[in-house]
Amino acid sequence: MNKEEKTMFAKNFYEKIGLENYDLKNNRDDEINADYFYVSDMRGPGGLIIGDDGSYLFCQSAHDYSYYKEEYKKGVRSN
Repeated sequence: MNKEEKTMFAKNFYEKIGLENYDLKNNRDDEINADYFYVSDMRGPGGLIIGDDGSYLFCQSAHDYSYYKEEYKKGVRSN
């Protein structure tokens, strides 16, 4: 999955949970071959780790990114 496809997936995901008018940010994490998407201008929704293979993990706001990165490495996925 390329970056454009991941961005569209993330936008669709956030719209399905009712978000509108948000600032979507992205960071690449080469260690896990994935991109991390998050909403920077509001509290509440967690981020999404989307792998190059299309698998993803929804990161709730209860933990920081490093926790979910370790879970992703263990194979935990939301899909």
